[in-house]
Amino acid sequence: MRERIFLIARTSPADWGITAFSTWSLAKLAAHLVERKVVTAVSRETLRRILREGRVSW
Repeated sequence: MRERIFLIARTSPADWGITAFSTWSLAKLAAHLVERKVVTAVSRETLRRILREGRVSW
């Protein structure tokens, strides 16, 4: 699951057909992960920790 989160976080929202914004925020990424059923729920703080552990930043 974490690897999928890292992969999605490293892509552009445009790669997912999202044109309303050009970069992920933690809230938007969390919502996208739930929408794609990668996770059932995730808080922004938990997502921030997961991304930090995976050395994902933008």
